Amino acid sequence: MRQAGVRQDDVLIGVGDGATWIDQLFDCLGVEQRILDVYHASLYLEQVLASCDPSRRTGLG
Repeated sequence: MRQAGVRQDDVLIGVGDGATWIDQLFDCLGVEQRILDVYHASLYLEQVLASCDPSRRTGLG
């Protein structure tokens, strides 16, 4: 982390796709704040909407 120029007082924000291994890596690095990227968030939302109403399928996933 020092090679990347990260200082002790810096706040790290992780951007991921929701994969467990990425969350585990963030845990090891001390990343507390995490954001789900827009592409994967859209796919997850599409799956939820499609499960509620199959006519809403858009074909993104």
